[in-house]
Amino acid sequence: QVMDATAKAKLLLGWPATPTTWSYVEGLGSEVRDQYWRHVGLLPIQAPLDELLYAIDQFRTVGRDIDVLGLMHTRGKDLSSSLLVDLLTKGISQVENGVKRLGNMLSYYIAKALKEVRTRSDVDKLVIGRLEYAYLPLLRHENEPLTIFNLLASDPEMFIDVLSHVFRGKNAPPEQTITAEMKTRANISYELLSAFKTVPGLRDGKIDAQILSEWVATARTLAAEKGLDDIGDQRIGYVLAHAPQDASEPFWPPSAVCQVIDKEAAEHVERGFAIECFNKRGVYSKGINEGGGQERELAARYKGWADATMMYPRTSAMLMSISDDWTH
Repeated sequence: QVMDATAKAKLLLGWPATPTTWSYVEGLGSEVRDQYWRHVGLLPIQAPLDELLYAIDQFRTVGRDIDVLGLMHTRGKDLSSSLLVDLLTKGISQVENGVKRLGNMLSYYIAKALKEVRTRSDVDKLVIGRLEYAYLPLLRHENEPLTIFNLLASDPEMFIDVLSHVFRGKNAPPEQTITAEMKTRANISYELLSAFKTVPGLRDGKIDAQILSEWVATARTLAAEKGLDDIGDQRIGYVLAHAPQDASEPFWPPSAVCQVIDKEAAEHVERGFAIECFNKRGVYSKGINEGGGQERELAARYKGWADATMMYPRTSAMLMSISDDWTH
């Protein structure tokens, strides 16, 4: 006779995943039941929905919400929006265990669950954005467009809130203790800021100048209130540097961005823009004794844009400065 609850539970893991097995497990007491659901490795994917939901509920009673996301496979469409959101929400605190069980596939399963949630009209976009924010380290290589980028581009308050998790404001108390939770949040927030390149007001390749102007003005005001004015301006410039070229205009950045740069006349916005113009070149290579042809070509391109934006003096001067730096 097997007395140990864990050993009893493991003996039952090979039995069919059916209500009959679960009923028998339940009859062996709560300790065996919990050990069984902690160790069982599959969900009854082919079973009727009520049986699948029962098994999911048992997984959740032993803290395995994140495992459900990895084991539900094609049945995600059968689960209610509230259940999917709850699984993702509870799973945030279970990522470490999820990685141990599911390895690198966990990123795929989380991305798949979030993709399903994005199709649900009864799930608030803000809820989806918060979930993406929490799982961002697992989604860094995900190609699916994230909802949170559109939220940041429409809500300057959220943008500054994320910024405040990374950078210390000028008025922040110097003696503030930095906790492990704050460090983790700062790392996630920095990754989010680095990946955020969606220009506010951008729709179908065109930027609404009024929406962009209002977003920038509000973000700058909120950043200044938190003592984050300089770094806030630089991050705004970073985003503006990713504006797509308007096909109807012979210059870059598009006129909506030029208007904002000239209206705000902010040194740090222009600095952030210029720095990102260099950084977004990315990795490049050269042949032996190639010389500076690549840089001269870039310098000429920026000079051409500077000449074409004379109606926006600050933008033109900024572009000419970038051209000179490429030449240098």
